[in-house]
Amino acid sequence: MIYLQSTYLLVNEPTIQREYAPLEAIKDNYEKWVISLDDTTLASNQGIKHIQAWNLSKALL
Repeated sequence: MIYLQSTYLLVNEPTIQREYAPLEAIKDNYEKWVISLDDTTLASNQGIKHIQAWNLSKALL
């Protein structure tokens, strides 16, 4: 199982916190990813990975 949170862009800290918060609230060990259209990827945050939307199919392999 993988939890996915999608968003358009992670443009500022409040947006990042808003998009990561639902995944941070889940207290199990399944993978958690935030998917966006950002040009760069953010570092893993509390085990939550940031994936660019166009790389999602590769990440799911």
